Amino acid sequence: MGRQPGAVEVAIRGLNHVTITVNDLEPTAKELTGVLGFQRENSYTISDDVSREIVVFTTGAGGPGAEVHVEAHPGLPRGSVGRGGVHHVAFRAPNDEQHRAWQARLAQAGVGVTEVIDRFYFHSIYFREPGGVLCEIATDGPALRRMSRSRISAKHYRCHLSLSRSARRSKRICGLYRRRHTKLSNAKKRRRQQQPKRARTKDRCDERARARR
Repeated sequence: MGRQPGAVEVAIRGLNHVTITVNDLEPTAKELTGVLGFQRENSYTISDDVSREIVVFTTGAGGPGAEVHVEAHPGLPRGSVGRGGVHHVAFRAPNDEQHRAWQARLAQAGVGVTEVIDRFYFHSIYFREPGGVLCEIATDGPALRRMSRSRISAKHYRCHLSLSRSARRSKRICGLYRRRHTKLSNAKKRRRQQQPKRARTKDRCDERARARR
């Protein structure tokens, strides 16, 4: 059965908002409004626990993709990275010029922000808001245009995705891996060619026995 077209009005078109939980609301609220340019809009409570108040902060026109919801939960232990968790919250900058301006703005406000990091497909900066949540501002970036110009193969594309911290580091790691893998393969072939046939057969049997164990 082929794929059936879905109704546009019920299609998933993006994320509605992100919710972060902190011990103290006010320091986070101050950074969101005073540094990152959000507006404090309103608040709501969880239906099954009216004591849990969540404050809504919006940017631009607000709405889906432009809201941060903050819940204050005093005494909650600091979270840790694990399976199923969210590593960081990412915000977008349309170009490198605005991205550098955000980096300078955060540094001037005393926020511990990183230098601009080249992610090969885009540029990023990282910082923690007062509640400890890791945040990223990343450029939209000409990722696909850069890919088409450089004509990077699918194999290199996957390698960059999994290993890149910067373009230079990724290229170095991928190159070293390919060279090491080639050297090991060639050395293994030479050893097998130098061994008598009976010894090679015994080695294969030993390898199968180890694999079964």
